[in-house]
Order: sequence, then structure tokens, then C-alpha cells
Amino acid sequence: DTVTLIVKSIPELEITPSQSICPGKTAHLVVSDTLDVLTTFIWSNSQVDSSIEVSPSVETNYIVTATNSNQCTATASSTVSIYAAPVISISGLSSICQSETDTLIASGGVSYLWSTGATTNSIPVTIQNSYSVTAHDINGCSATASKSVIVNPLPTPVISGITTICQGNSTTLTVNGGASYLWSNGQTNASISLNTQGNYTVTATSNHGCTATASQNVTVNPLPVASITGDTVICLGETAVLTASGGINYSWSSGDLGAIATLSPTQSTAYTVVVTNSEGCTASRLVHVVVNSLPSVSIFGENSICQGQSAILTARGGTSYHWSTGSLDSTLTVDVPNTY
Repeated sequence: DTVTLIVKSIPELEITPSQSICPGKTAHLVVSDTLDVLTTFIWSNSQVDSSIEVSPSVETNYIVTATNSNQCTATASSTVSIYAAPVISISGLSSICQSETDTLIASGGVSYLWSTGATTNSIPVTIQNSYSVTAHDINGCSATASKSVIVNPLPTPVISGITTICQGNSTTLTVNGGASYLWSNGQTNASISLNTQGNYTVTATSNHGCTATASQNVTVNPLPVASITGDTVICLGETAVLTASGGINYSWSSGDLGAIATLSPTQSTAYTVVVTNSEGCTASRLVHVVVNSLPSVSIFGENSICQGQSAILTARGGTSYHWSTGSLDSTLTVDVPNTY
């Protein structure tokens, strides 16, 4: 007898080379025979097709056993490795004030795509929102990070108080609308007392650290320069006329309301006038009116003489004299009957 031994060819398998993929991505593995048609396949993950898609979470070696038309088998393998995922971070402020600009900077990748459409690693932001960025590393793997930015409103400081005063007076300016304050004169209270003309600025800071300023001008008007002219020494029974100047309105302690006060004191008296100028500021002036008592005059001498004789009349009680004859001496010699 003779036996014929037939040697059948085994599959010469070609399989997709080992590869690395990004986390969560899929690898496509294909097996084929360079000489024959493969009829069955069995992979180490139990799949039975010539091509499979795998998404391992760790590095995995995939083995396939393939059978050709001769019912011969062969095995091949391909390893799928996993790249490390990029670690993406965003730096920048989480809270800014209105009108400020925050710069968000992404790191951990080689290319970036922000939710705003920007493709740079940093973006300026002025609007309250949540900003996300998708970054790709050198292997083409991607990851996403996000950061919320809060935009706090500015405080609205308002200054109240009397802004026009007279010299020598003071006013109080009060500000509200913030949590803390700093005035241009260095004071840090909400209310400040002032007596100097100028422009006062306050910087208000909110609880979020945002600032805004407000200004108020304070005017200090000069006082009038009050003066009084007129009769300050009179005799009893005479009238003193005093005239005030330096303002537009006048009020005398005697009750007179004009610039001129006509007074008839019976004894020496002090008078005060309050002068008001066009800005409403006032000043006062004091004057003393001295009332001198009348002299007690007596005439001594003969009141009866013989014809051809003369009489000497002597006046006493004063320091100067004026006779009805026109004489200015204290004595008067007369020889004519008359009343002297």
C-alpha cells in the first residue's frame, strides 16, 4: 500500500500593528491572510469577525485565531496602549468688578478651543459666565476644563450735605452706597466735617472689593465787613444817627432794620448791628453811644446898676461859653439894660 501525505498550508496572518489610542477612543483591528481566504475568526475578547473595534481602558493585547479554507489555523496579536489623558487647568480670577477685564489662561495642551471660539491659550473676559476650553496634547488626546467668572457691580456712592457755608462755619458731608470709604483728605468715615473750601472726592469700596468715586465741591463764602459811622457822643436830649455798611440787610439791636438807625438814648448805650451780605453770611459790629449830661449853668453879678455904671456878669458851670451878645468869655461887662 501507499499513502499520500498532503500538507496543507497554514494561514499567513497579517494584523493591524500595535497602536496607542486616547482614553475613550476606539482602535480598529483587522486580520487577513496573504495566501488564502480565512473562514473563521475567534478573538481573545470573543469577537468573531475579521475586523473589530475595541475601546480598552488599559493597555490590552488582542489575540486572534483564524482558520483558512484548508481548516488550518494560525494566531496573531496586536497590542492597544492608552495614552495618558492631558491634564488641563485654567488659571485666572474667579471674581472681577464691572468694567474690569479678567484673563483666563489654559495650560496642559498644545492647542486649545474655548467656548468663545478663541483658539489661543488665554482669553480676556469681561462678562459673567462659565468658560470652558478643550485642549489637545501632542498625541491628539483631548480634555476639557471650565471656570466660572463672576462680575460684581460697582458701588454707587452718593454724597449729601450742605455744600455752601459761611467763613467760620462748618458742614458735614455724608456718603453712602459702599461698605468702606476713603476721602481725598485721608478720612475714612462715612461722614466728615469740613470748614475749608475745595473739591472733596471719596472712593467707596463694596463688600466685593469693587471701587467707585464721587466728588462734591464745598464753597466757603466770606463774611461781610461790618462798619458803623455816625454820632457816638451826644448830649442828653440830642439824637444820634448811626449808619451801617458792608452788606445788603441790617438789623440793629434797637429794632431798626435799615442801614440807618436814629437813636435817642437817655444814657450811654451800646448798640449792635448784624450785617448780612448777598451770600447770606453775617457779621456784627458794636458801637457805644455816649450821652453826656447837660451842664448846670449859673450867672453871677450885679443885676441892677446906676446909669453910667457897668456890671460884670460871670458864667459858671461850663468849660466854654457863648453869650447872647456874641461874647465867648466867661465874663461879660454890660451897661445896657437887657436880658443876658
